[in-house]
Amino acid sequence: YTAAEVSAWAHPYSVQRRASNIWPGSTEVWAATCRDGLATICRFVGGTRGQKLWAKDVGSDVYPHGIEVLPNGNVAIAGRKNGPGGWVRVYASSQGPNNGTYANYNLDWAHGVLWDPGLNRLWAIGELPGGSDLDILVGLIVGGTAAAPTLTEDMSMRVTLPSTGGHDVSAYY
Repeated sequence: YTAAEVSAWAHPYSVQRRASNIWPGSTEVWAATCRDGLATICRFVGGTRGQKLWAKDVGSDVYPHGIEVLPNGNVAIAGRKNGPGGWVRVYASSQGPNNGTYANYNLDWAHGVLWDPGLNRLWAIGELPGGSDLDILVGLIVGGTAAAPTLTEDMSMRVTLPSTGGHDVSAYY
């Protein structure tokens, strides 16, 4: 990790352990986001040492909240602002440890993301853009290629939540 990446590690918001064989020698990876801007994927190589597979300071003006590793090695991140603004992004992390290419979907107060392998959708929770205070759960289609991802909402999957303050998305099997 660079000195800038290390300095962006503070106040972790989300840590996910995921099975992945995308990176040579890996069977599982860890993904994390921090309030100070760091989003990262790493694997443990022994003891307390980790190997950076991908890292990006996505900025602290939009707190990177939730994180999810996608089947192709790309990473989805939910970033929220205090007030209108926020996004879900899919970074092309599969293309190298410092790759900054991403697809963007605007979602105010975006907090959680979760990949659904059964429906091939990325679930995200946040508020309807534009300061409406209407909390929604959206199903996003991750398209394009691993090197040039795209994000499109599947409108048939949008759900309006019964109250405000949606935070996490988790699977119910």
